[in-house]
Amino acid sequence: RASIDHVSTVEGESPAKKPRTKSNAGSIAADEKELWMRKDKWDAWYDGRFAPHLPREEREDLVGKRDLAASKLPWRGGHAATPLRQFWETKEGRILRDSSGSSEKGKGSVRKAVEMGCGTGENLLELLRSPVDFGVVVGVDVAEAALDYAKGNLVSNGYTPDQKGSRCKLICTDILQVGSVDSILASAGGAFDFLFDCQCYHCLRSCKDGIKLAAKAYERLVKPGGYLLMLCGSDEERTERGPVRLSRKEVEHAFDGTTLQCVSIEGFHFDWTPTYRRQKHGKPPRGWISVWRRNPRAIGDSIASGLA
Repeated sequence: RASIDHVSTVEGESPAKKPRTKSNAGSIAADEKELWMRKDKWDAWYDGRFAPHLPREEREDLVGKRDLAASKLPWRGGHAATPLRQFWETKEGRILRDSSGSSEKGKGSVRKAVEMGCGTGENLLELLRSPVDFGVVVGVDVAEAALDYAKGNLVSNGYTPDQKGSRCKLICTDILQVGSVDSILASAGGAFDFLFDCQCYHCLRSCKDGIKLAAKAYERLVKPGGYLLMLCGSDEERTERGPVRLSRKEVEHAFDGTTLQCVSIEGFHFDWTPTYRRQKHGKPPRGWISVWRRNPRAIGDSIASGLA
């Protein structure tokens, strides 16, 4: 996924190995850890090399079996996130439906949505079917294998991602990398009315300069007047169960220094997945739902403005 971490206490080792000397050992180790956190870990989730949530014997059976590994991803529940499905009936969702929340009020303007860390595509289907009638839906993930599954999921439901005239696009990129936001904006033809994030942001924070870089990237992706719906782990969950646990204060200050303004934050429980059920707790892990709106008076991104 787009740099998503679900088992924060088990870091594993980067598969990338470089020759070490006494003088460069420290910097190489740091580089390898950063590569692991931002890219290699997510590839390893999807090919079965990394599955710390499973017993050892099950982990050994996963290696090289992509379909089996994908079926056992700890965050995967097989359907769209409940808070996303419910969002369309909220005040902010109705604003999107009525088009009054967008800075593009011209007749016939195309509304756009993007999901960061789209994984296997269940939430993309919800965005494509939503009452907002998005004309462009973009899924972003750092793992190519995730996008392969997302494409298969979309095709089996009658959509043709990345084809001429298609409403849906899939982009493999590291959102923290220089030029990544530019490529997403260019692909979509401008910034987005709606950005959805389910367990992506709370892992971007773990990367070098991740808090600052993620905040600026999300700000650029959301057009003035547009909305961000973000689901992340909560420190009110006292047991380490997967989602990275953030405090309410950390969520409140996630986008300090940007034109993204917090509309609401509330606690919730993530949807059940097979992994969460195996943990034998009475409810799924706790999290935070936060809704943000980019200041309608903000100056739009220059690239987005030029393409919209």
